[in-house]
Amino acid sequence: MQKRLLRAALSLVFGLCLASSYAQDRRESVGVLLAGGPANNAKNLDALRDGLRSYGWAEGSNVAIIPVYGMGDYSRLPALAKQLVDQKVRIILAGNERSLIAAKDTGADIPIVVVACDPLEKLLSSLARPGGNATGVSCVSAELVGKRFDLLKAMVPDLQRVALLFNPQDISEIELRDAARAGNSLGIEITQIPVTSADEINEAFAKTALANCQALYVSFSAFTNFHAKRISELALQRRLPLISSGPEFPEAGALMSYGSPLSDGFRRSAYFIDRILKGASPKDLPAEEPTKFYMVINGKSAAALGLRIPDVIQVQADRIIE
Repeated sequence: MQKRLLRAALSLVFGLCLASSYAQDRRESVGVLLAGGPANNAKNLDALRDGLRSYGWAEGSNVAIIPVYGMGDYSRLPALAKQLVDQKVRIILAGNERSLIAAKDTGADIPIVVVACDPLEKLLSSLARPGGNATGVSCVSAELVGKRFDLLKAMVPDLQRVALLFNPQDISEIELRDAARAGNSLGIEITQIPVTSADEINEAFAKTALANCQALYVSFSAFTNFHAKRISELALQRRLPLISSGPEFPEAGALMSYGSPLSDGFRRSAYFIDRILKGASPKDLPAEEPTKFYMVINGKSAAALGLRIPDVIQVQADRIIE
C-alpha cells in the first residue's frame, strides 16, 4: 500500500515537473503587421520589446515577435496579414489603421491589438467596450491639429499659406475638419496636397511652390512616416518649415513635431498583449488614448530656415535637436 502511494506521489511530482518545464519552454508568438519598413519601425519594435520585458515576456525565451513589413505599400497588407494567420500567431499587433483593417478582413478569430494614430472611435465599437477581437491604443493625432497650427504660427508670425500633405487612404475627416477650422481661426489659407505613392512626393513639393506655401503640415501616417527622411529633406531644401506629430520628422531634419510618439503606443501595447496572453479577451480590455504629448524641435533646421525659436516655445519643448 505504502509503495503504491509512493509511486503515485512520485508520478504526480514527475508530471508537475513536466508541466512546469513545458510552461517555461512554451513560446507564445506575436505577429506584428507593419505598413512601413524595418528602418522606420526599429524604435517601435524596441519599445514593444521593452514593454513586454516589463511584464516578464522576453523575446527568444517565452515570446517570439514576428514582424512583417508592407514597405509603404498598403496593397501588401492583406497578404501579410494572411501570412501571420497561416503561421498561427497567438496575437496580431497592427501597427496602424490599415493594418487593423487587413487583420480583421482575414476573418480569423485571432486577438488583435492596434496602435493607431487616429481616434479609435471609428475603428472600434467604443473605447470602454471595444467588442469583437480588437483593442489597443491611439496617439489621437487628429485632435492635436489646432495646437500644431498654433505652433507653426508662433514660429512663422507672418504665416498665411500652409500646404497640408496627406495620404487620402489614411487621413480622417476629423483631421481635415480641424485643419480647416484652425486655418480659418488663424487667417491661414490651406492647400490640400494628397500623395499616394513615392513617385508623387516630388510633384507634391512642386505644388507647394505653385501655391506659394510658406510652411508644410504633414499628416502623420504609416506612408508619410515611411518617407519621413525624404519629405523632411525636401522641405528643408525648399525652405519650408514642417510640422507633424511624429519626432521622426525633426530627427530627419524637419522643423518640429508635436504629439504622442508612435513608440509610446508600441510600448503600451505590451500591456494588452500581456493580458491577452494570460487569458483576457480583447473585447473586455478598454482601449486607451495618451495623456502625454511631446514637442520636438530641430534647432539646427530652425537656424537654417532663418527662424528664431520664441522663448515661450523653447520652455515648452521637450527636446531641441542641436
